Amino acid sequence: TSNGKSTVINAMLRDRVLPSGIGHTTNCFLRVEGTDGDEAYLTTEGTNERRSVGTVNQLAHALHMDPTLDSGSLVKVFWPKSRCALLRDDLVLMDR
Repeated sequence: TSNGKSTVINAMLRDRVLPSGIGHTTNCFLRVEGTDGDEAYLTTEGTNERRSVGTVNQLAHALHMDPTLDSGSLVKVFWPKSRCALLRDDLVLMDR
């Protein structure tokens, strides 16, 4: 509801992981957690298919272009632990 949750999560991660800006930028639930790999990726509810996400713009595009996602959908974003110290401690962040 445009309260800056994604912006706060990005600040906590010290990286621009989630789309943020003026207006409603997140249309589903986002779960951010660390991965031991070097590549960021996402999975959507109901599938374990890994979709590569190299940039925030790619993430935003993937979220808006997926017709199966609605306001109750869960998208898991796996961000390299090597790029974010908080995620090395198995911290999981949720955004809506």
